[in-house]
Amino acid sequence: MKKSILWLGVIATLSQTAHAEALSSRKTQGFIKDFYKAMTAREDKKLDAMIADDAKINIHLTKMNQSFSLSKSQYLQQIKAAWHFGHHEKYKLSNIKYTLTQAGLSANLTLRLNESRTILNEDLSQEQEMNIDLTLIDEQIKISNIKTVTNF
Repeated sequence: MKKSILWLGVIATLSQTAHAEALSSRKTQGFIKDFYKAMTAREDKKLDAMIADDAKINIHLTKMNQSFSLSKSQYLQQIKAAWHFGHHEKYKLSNIKYTLTQAGLSANLTLRLNESRTILNEDLSQEQEMNIDLTLIDEQIKISNIKTVTNF
């Protein structure tokens, strides 16, 4: 009887793991598009919820040959500063490539982002090559790592 109960517990645990929604190409690409829709709509609370608390953000500026590492809060602060000084933001994603890792619990996206906005009546744009890691945390997709190389 004890063995039967033990096996039922093991089976229940395994079935819960199997029912956890694994990441897929469609889900990860939809997630990243939603992220940039939230950027355009200036939904700071949604962006905050989409980024893991311990996320690492690394930015390399090619023209200035400088690199920066930011925490989640610093990254969100930079986004809000861009919103404060700019308007008419546009984000165009292209060349999205997806790699599944850890049996669907995490994924890596590489993409090209063309970002444009108007600041002080001047139209500015920059291109970025991005590498974004996504992880399932409590059955929610979250950004855990961003590495970007920008022509700024």
